[in-house]
Amino acid sequence: MSTLTRKNISLHTSEIEIVNRVRNEGTAEHAALREVSGLDLPAAASEAESLRAILKVGLWAIEEKVMTYGYAALAAARTGEDVETTAAIRRRGASYRD
Repeated sequence: MSTLTRKNISLHTSEIEIVNRVRNEGTAEHAALREVSGLDLPAAASEAESLRAILKVGLWAIEEKVMTYGYAALAAARTGEDVETTAAIRRRGASYRD
């Protein structure tokens, strides 16, 4: 079970303005957050709800990038033998379906 913890962060005025726009339904920022994350904030979300949603989007982007690095490393580590083995497995699978 995960536990929520409250953290203090410092924000520039320009960042607070964006958070305020994310908080309010009908703004481009609110719609953009919903579009990129699938998160549906309440019509007048609290500042904490909005900050958490924005943080989630950032964390998802970081995790996605890390997975991309991992996939690239796996692909780079593949040997010719790995490629041949995968092709043979696929051929056998295809022959079973025929």
